[in-house]
Amino acid sequence: MCITAHFIDNDWKLHKKIINFCPITSHKGDAIGRAIETCLLEWGLDKIFTITVDNASSNDIAISYLKKKLANWGVTVSNSDYLHMRCMAHIVNLVVMDGLKDVGESVLKVRNAERYIRSSPARLKKFKECVEYEKIDGKSSLCLDVPTRWNSTYLMLNIAQKYERVFERKMAEMLSHFYELTLRISGSWSSLTPRIVEALICAQDWTRSSNCPINVEEDLEELEKFEEVLLSVGLTQLGGSSCSTPTLNS
Repeated sequence: MCITAHFIDNDWKLHKKIINFCPITSHKGDAIGRAIETCLLEWGLDKIFTITVDNASSNDIAISYLKKKLANWGVTVSNSDYLHMRCMAHIVNLVVMDGLKDVGESVLKVRNAERYIRSSPARLKKFKECVEYEKIDGKSSLCLDVPTRWNSTYLMLNIAQKYERVFERKMAEMLSHFYELTLRISGSWSSLTPRIVEALICAQDWTRSSNCPINVEEDLEELEKFEEVLLSVGLTQLGGSSCSTPTLNS
């Protein structure tokens, strides 16, 4: 726990000094209150106007504990009416987090897209190639947010919007593999050639893998139907054929 003292000196200059940085064994209110009390005693501080903390319920208990201690010391300032000062930054954070719930689905899509790209050096390299192709001045690198910190979410979205055209290009390249599959099987519903069978199996394996950037679980049912047909005609084993994951997702 870090304790910072804010005070005005005799020349009316505002100062901010860290007076304690220590581990605490418990995050319960009484434990926090005792840790602050120990720090005040070590520094010989007793005239405390306000203590700024966030809105955690444990801090309410800690402040109540300190109010009693200051009253026992007989040195309360303004009867400790202003002792509990709530952190404005934390309140702003709560307000923004509540507002982000309205666009939570969109934020989640951006977060998943950036996580997908950053999780593989090959995908990140491909992304940078798309940036160069689109002639985007992209000095900022993609960054993932911390969902509980709205400012990091803002930075993530702010950077992502600069690369909007790049994301569209990556999606187009990914869809091109499915387009190629569609061309192979169009008009061939009654003719399961080895090439078509191999394409279907590769597509099924890819959509089941963790490398696929979109959720296509529902579409796997169609591939399951093809698999049943393949089993009936004995074409599930293709000698010498192999399936490889598309380069985009290596």
